[in-house]
Amino acid sequence: MSKFSRILVLVMGYYLLVFISSCCDGSDAVITGNINTVILLDYDTNPEAINNDVIRTGFRLVYFPETAFVYQEIPLLNHAYGQDCSNAVINSIDNASAQLTFSKDIRINNQLIAAGTDLLAQPALNSIEFVSDCLITTECELNIGFPTSLVNMMEVTPGDLKINFVANTDDGQLIIHEFDTEIDLQ
Repeated sequence: MSKFSRILVLVMGYYLLVFISSCCDGSDAVITGNINTVILLDYDTNPEAINNDVIRTGFRLVYFPETAFVYQEIPLLNHAYGQDCSNAVINSIDNASAQLTFSKDIRINNQLIAAGTDLLAQPALNSIEFVSDCLITTECELNIGFPTSLVNMMEVTPGDLKINFVANTDDGQLIIHEFDTEIDLQ
């Protein structure tokens, strides 16, 4: 192999290494206000999904808001060949604006919480966990947990249940989602 061929192979190898180890674009992501997916999980054996979507014990609702790219550079490399790079989400959920409601009344410790009442604002339900993790990657996640100890104290009429979630992002996007499930705490 000639000296020229060796240098050419080294230069091509260098550029190939640079391309393969680089991100495809310099985009940022923004929460659009839509929910792509909601998963109902058992609270204690997370991440096992609840069988038949019937709430019988402590549970978690995991919401995955849709994100969209807002700044696109012309990539030097096709997305099929680049590394999967995390793009920052430039807006976030305003946790203070989050509301969660049930379509059924809840009785806990002889206190009646009427259907449609914001459960996250109720002192009797202050053990409900709400975590929003949307600042690191384009894969946003909202996690709402009802610990088993709390659910064991709740009385709710068995049957169909609608769980409504509403929140705003810090830039004014409205997120609304209705989740249909069943509840049977007997």
